[in-house]
Amino acid sequence: AEFCQVGKDPRTDMGMRIGLDNLKSGSENETTPLLKGNSDPSSSYKYNNNDPDNLGLNNAKTLQQQNAQPLPFTVETSKISLFATLTFQWFAPLLHLGNSKEQLNPEDLQTLPLPPSCRTSHVSKLFEQYWSQETHNAKTASVARCLAKAYGSDYLCVGVLKLIHDLSVFVGPIVLNQLIQFLRDATATLSTGLLLTLAVTISQIIMCLCLRYFAFKCYLTALRMRTAVVVAVYKKALKLSSAERQRRSTGQIVNLMTVDAQRIGDVASYLHQIWSSALTIILSFYFLWMQLGPSCLGGVAVIVIAIPINKIIVVHMTCLQKVLMKCRDERVEVNSEVLNGIKVIKLQAWEESYTKKILHLRNTELKQLSRYIIANAIQTMAWTAVRLLVALASFAVYTMLGNTLDVANALTALALFDILRYPLSKLPVMVNNLVEAATSLDRVKIFLLSEDRIPLAGAGLESKGIDAGVEISNGTFVYESMKPMMGGVHTKKDSNFFEMDQELLKQVHDGYWEIKLLKAQLKDAEERIVSLSGKEDYRATPASTSISAHYGDNGLKDPNGTTTLVNGTKDEDGEATTETVEDVHPSELLVLRRIDFSCGRGELIAVVGLVGSGKTTFINSMLGEVKALSGTLAVKGRLAYFPQTPFIMNDTLQRNVTFARQAEDFDQGRYDLAISICALEHDIKLLSGGDQTEIGEKGITLSGGQRARVAMARAVYHDADIYLLDDPLAAVDVHVGKHVFQKCIVDELLLRKTPGSMSGLDSERKSSVILVTNAIQYLSNPHVSKIVVLHGGSVAEVGTYNELCSKPGSLFSSFVSILDSERSNGETKGGNEEDSATDDRSEQLTDQSMFIPGRSNSAQSYIYAEYDVEEEDDKDPSLAKPVDEFDSVTALMTNELQEREKGLVDFGNYAAWFKAAGGIFVLILVLIGLVIDRGADVGSTW
Repeated sequence: AEFCQVGKDPRTDMGMRIGLDNLKSGSENETTPLLKGNSDPSSSYKYNNNDPDNLGLNNAKTLQQQNAQPLPFTVETSKISLFATLTFQWFAPLLHLGNSKEQLNPEDLQTLPLPPSCRTSHVSKLFEQYWSQETHNAKTASVARCLAKAYGSDYLCVGVLKLIHDLSVFVGPIVLNQLIQFLRDATATLSTGLLLTLAVTISQIIMCLCLRYFAFKCYLTALRMRTAVVVAVYKKALKLSSAERQRRSTGQIVNLMTVDAQRIGDVASYLHQIWSSALTIILSFYFLWMQLGPSCLGGVAVIVIAIPINKIIVVHMTCLQKVLMKCRDERVEVNSEVLNGIKVIKLQAWEESYTKKILHLRNTELKQLSRYIIANAIQTMAWTAVRLLVALASFAVYTMLGNTLDVANALTALALFDILRYPLSKLPVMVNNLVEAATSLDRVKIFLLSEDRIPLAGAGLESKGIDAGVEISNGTFVYESMKPMMGGVHTKKDSNFFEMDQELLKQVHDGYWEIKLLKAQLKDAEERIVSLSGKEDYRATPASTSISAHYGDNGLKDPNGTTTLVNGTKDEDGEATTETVEDVHPSELLVLRRIDFSCGRGELIAVVGLVGSGKTTFINSMLGEVKALSGTLAVKGRLAYFPQTPFIMNDTLQRNVTFARQAEDFDQGRYDLAISICALEHDIKLLSGGDQTEIGEKGITLSGGQRARVAMARAVYHDADIYLLDDPLAAVDVHVGKHVFQKCIVDELLLRKTPGSMSGLDSERKSSVILVTNAIQYLSNPHVSKIVVLHGGSVAEVGTYNELCSKPGSLFSSFVSILDSERSNGETKGGNEEDSATDDRSEQLTDQSMFIPGRSNSAQSYIYAEYDVEEEDDKDPSLAKPVDEFDSVTALMTNELQEREKGLVDFGNYAAWFKAAGGIFVLILVLIGLVIDRGADVGSTW
């Protein structure tokens, strides 16, 4: 089934449930405080805001620089000569442009005419093609092999350039020997000397051209490899199962996409250096044999002795590298949690505790980093000494054999030893980089082989001739994070447990819901719940019976917090003792049991139930987010999912609705329709930047109702066959809710009868809409095909509004009566009573957010955070903020007038940087070390 998660990013087949929306940055056009100097008004971006006919919907066209010039060069290889390719003359006009302008703008580059091999789509598809073949056998799967198959052919070809360069390097020592012989030979002609000089000159030119173009192609391959890994990790993160998402933090995934991807890409920049270094060493010793004879074997002996020593150091460095990466993951994870939940941390005054935790993790990482750097320094020092010992040993053996060094042999040998310096000095660096890359390849492989969420299949519906819809038959679902418990003992994750002890699981589950019910009965609606429905309607067993029968009196500790299963024992004195085995969140016991459900094209089905009854889990089961223990699930058609917490990225309001990056991808008619039927026109009028105003974390902060309507507009714009709407009307006011329900959900999503709605699409193709809501005023609408009542993780009742209301003692009747009473009480209460009701609602929403598995524990994921402003958002439009109040805020949140500082970095920033690095003392030590290093290097060649 095609998938478009409306609350998330429809460009991928799953939303960013693990916090990856933090990776999507907004515009970075804020004034940079690190620069000093006057701002340049001429470089400001401006909107075309002079059209009185538009309502702010299209008053912000594509940003254009007033004096943008056409791109002065091309990168199409078919139009570039060999000379321009080798000398990079095709890039000279752009360098000239940068030198002639004080400040460059994005429009100076425009769109590069890149070949397909340099585009992300082509690069990522090529890697995915080979990786799909590797996954047939997970044990032998190799990320390195996929990268080699995808980009290895071009990379191997440029190795010829490196070979030519390496052979040209030896022209210098050979010609040097001949020049010395030429100077000593009185009979030599001038032409011989000129030819030798010309040979040296030509060899240097060949070396320069080959090496520069070789490096360019290697770094281009490195960029492709890094891009492929980043895209693969990103896509995989959007397809992880709920269990895998809980095991992996956002920080770990960020590290994979930054640190590990960079290390893997860097392999291409030095992989050719490995065989090149070996070839250089072999040729160097060959020519040394020609000059010194068997004496050069002394140098070979030094290298042979150094290799096992280096191996020991490398093994130690590999272990240190793995520990270091683990420490780094933990630190990044905690930092991400702090940044995402900074509001809660400040409100709860947790700054000190989190500061200590971060500092502890930083110190641990620094200790591991120090050990790694010490090992790296030892290895570097060892190989630096090796290159000197090789020359010393060779000359010592040559002298001990009774030979006399003449000028020609000595200078030629020194030149050859100088050639040996580079491969011998870079070899430990390359080994170190290979160790890091191998670790990163292993980490990426493990992540890419992680379990995906349950794939959606529609085979069951196709056999029945249904082209779009959802069908669940006797389905039992459980979140994959569930930790099975038997007899108070924590067991490993084993699906057989559910087959072995279904009755135990049922009693634990029923006992939990009974406690939830008893808690609700203690509220002000206790007498209504008891009188309107019998206990059997809730399928409840006394908690003390169902739980203690298997776990004793200490089976459940607190239904509001974490559930603790314990083993009851007695000590030597006969006193009762308890041993805590495992803290299990109540959500880990939440399952859907014996679900039978179907929704075909043209049906609007409402799903209702008390808070925590399993409505969100019911929707997640259709998305493949919940594991099916039994029964069948069939989904056919393109899905659009509206979550309780709509995803808003840091971008303009228009792009949050359309996700259109190119003009040809934008459908103006469809967009205007989505804005209209989702009641966003008035909100856009209030923004000086119109729909080009930046929203999200770095822009205008939307209220809960505005966020919900932006997500609904996204659902309308991106056409789908099945719409899964998880409580979209909860955050909007009554009159706005009526408009959205009738114009958007019924007329457009369900019936497709809005004038001009489909913009060329099949207007007769109705959709399937599954609406989770507790807004009972919409349930009696004739277009609502049926109502599904959930309670305790099961379907309690199914029927139309009239059927359920007329059924004696129905749970739905009790549900409607409770909500009607609460709504009427809410209308009569005022002042402090309204505040109390709001607090109760927040408490209920807090409970609800606690009992939804698979969600992030960060503060931004709590459901009540989206509802705390619901009443201030969609009131009477006349009560909304005036336009001039928005102007002062949106001036900085749009691209209407953004200025960029120009000038030099202030010296105070450098001083602050050195101070943070350790101050003047550390600076002096670094400078002394650099002087000694350069002095020793120059002295060794004096």
